[in-house]
Amino acid sequence: MIPTKVLPAFWPHLAPLLNKAFNVGDRRVKLQDLYDDALQGTYLVWAIIDEEKKEFVAALTTRAVRYPRGKGLAIEFLGGERMDEWLDELMEELKKHAKHNGCEWLECFGRKGWAKKGWKPAYVAFEMELD
Repeated sequence: MIPTKVLPAFWPHLAPLLNKAFNVGDRRVKLQDLYDDALQGTYLVWAIIDEEKKEFVAALTTRAVRYPRGKGLAIEFLGGERMDEWLDELMEELKKHAKHNGCEWLECFGRKGWAKKGWKPAYVAFEMELD
């Protein structure tokens, strides 16, 4: 996890990775919104680093979400490469972090490919344009 106070120094390396997680033309959140919210503490930003090559491989964000009947840790934006090399270790770290912070589950917003990684679809989101 990247501490908020040093996030500006790391952002030039993380932004291109996180940008991969955004749908073109998404009207809900833009990369700058994500950065601003991370600086305010709404999101935590995590980095996957290849220590041998000294390069950033992936970046992701999490945030605690409260519901009337419990609290979860949401993975909302993740971009990068070589996921098969680091995903298992990351999931263990996120589980520890979630439990330490009183969360009862992890949730993830993403593409259908997450089902291949052991996640089960909980629901499908739809949207409708208003005239």
